[in-house]
Amino acid sequence: DGGFNHESEEGSRAPELEERVEAALDAAAATVPRLLQVYVGPPEAGAVADNVLRAGLNAVDAFIGPAEEAALRAALFPDREVFADPTLNHVRLTMVLAPLIPRGEPVRTELDVPRTGRSSDARLLWQLPAKGRVQARLLVLHRNRVIQTALLSGRVGGAARVTERLVLWEALNHLDERQPFDRTFVLNHDDDGAAAVVSHADGATTIEAMDEVDATTERIRTYLLKATQLTASGRAAEEAARKILIDVAVEGNDLYVTLEAHLARFAEARRIQIVTARTGRFLPLELVYDRPAPDEDATMCANWVAGSQCGPHCFADADDTSVVCPSVFWGMNRVIERHHAPLTAAGGTAFLLTATPTRKQRTLTITHAALAASAKVRPVDVGRTAEALGAGTTRVATWKEWAAALAATPTDLLVLMPHTDPAEHSLEIAGSKPTLRSGRIEARHVTGGKDVHPVVVLFGCDTAGSKDDPAGYATRFMAKGAAVVFSTLTMLLGRHAAAMSEQLATALLAEGRTEQPLGQVVATFRRDALRAGLISALAVTAYGDADWKV
Repeated sequence: DGGFNHESEEGSRAPELEERVEAALDAAAATVPRLLQVYVGPPEAGAVADNVLRAGLNAVDAFIGPAEEAALRAALFPDREVFADPTLNHVRLTMVLAPLIPRGEPVRTELDVPRTGRSSDARLLWQLPAKGRVQARLLVLHRNRVIQTALLSGRVGGAARVTERLVLWEALNHLDERQPFDRTFVLNHDDDGAAAVVSHADGATTIEAMDEVDATTERIRTYLLKATQLTASGRAAEEAARKILIDVAVEGNDLYVTLEAHLARFAEARRIQIVTARTGRFLPLELVYDRPAPDEDATMCANWVAGSQCGPHCFADADDTSVVCPSVFWGMNRVIERHHAPLTAAGGTAFLLTATPTRKQRTLTITHAALAASAKVRPVDVGRTAEALGAGTTRVATWKEWAAALAATPTDLLVLMPHTDPAEHSLEIAGSKPTLRSGRIEARHVTGGKDVHPVVVLFGCDTAGSKDDPAGYATRFMAKGAAVVFSTLTMLLGRHAAAMSEQLATALLAEGRTEQPLGQVVATFRRDALRAGLISALAVTAYGDADWKV
């Protein structure tokens, strides 16, 4: 419209025009979805990638960008969320390729993703055998936090393909503000049914079978199950609890030694993420005991019994096995974030697992609660839990009433103490029919269609899951809108479920309590519940993003 030759008139419009141009470019870019994509080809310079898997060294070039016709496509990259901050021009991610069939040494590199357009290629080299089926897991991480994964597979001499596309977050904005993890685990198995544990920490990636972990886990489950069935009281209950704690500590130490042998700097990890994809494996890091296993006749830690601060001073020296101290279990002093992806089909498509904190919403406020319990839970125990939840709590007796209550009032704390029917994989409350089968749990049973991501307390019977389904019902509630699901590693008797629900409700709703990160809330609950004699609290875990504040 004229020359930019003086400060008034045209010259003063330059900043405004720049803003308009930038906004138009961003708007245009936002209409073009970008994906995680890969090309596979020979590693030689100038070679054309044809996505054929060759014997020997293969170049796997990963990038983020608009869909390219010849590329193998994984999941959509959540652009709008990642770049919600207008000052963010790029993010640096870590790409990892972990060979599953045959097992091989993981490789990794960095990937810079610009705000718009195509990123450059991140090259990963994959050594393949002369023939046979091959498979590798691709991981996209930010500060040891898994963002996306996918499987790259095929037969040597044939075409490569990408399956099991998995996205863990829908809201990743302000990645640099998210607390980093010290270590992440991805638990899965390959198409041959062989289990694998892929672990990444600050530039070091390992992939191991670690079958001994499964055996230790089953022994831990067995001992914790004894804790859920304790009926003694007084001194007899204290003695039974001491013996169970010793047994769990022995197995927890075995688990620690096994993992430490495979993973460098494992003991240093304070914040840990665990993603379970397409496997029945459960990694109970909450039960790791990183001191020498206590003796059969070990005494309970005097500081723990007295309610004093625990630490190295609880023991005579580093080799003292005469004391068992519950504070040593990692569930008491680590942040452990869990996610479970129910990927059962080899060709699984993109999955969105959970609601996550953003700059605008990082705190889960609790203003209204709903409560339902199985007919197998004593009315007096249900009453105590209801009292802990407060006078305004909605109590329901059927699943129809439950859905109606959530639709009527935004409800941000759901407390369920159901009985489970393993034959139908369903939940019973108040003895009513029909029960709610897992496959029928929908958003109306979690959010009620309201703009809310509730905290779910799911303590009861066998809601914990099984060897083949370690997350139990937690996965379904997370998929339908829950922000956090408190669950357990083992089954619970009704009175134990009620006692722990009451304890957790009291902790969450304590007057004057300051908001805390989820990981800290879980650790504090375990400590308080265990001090109150609820050994089963050792088995409590939480699914959801550890950056939520509650």
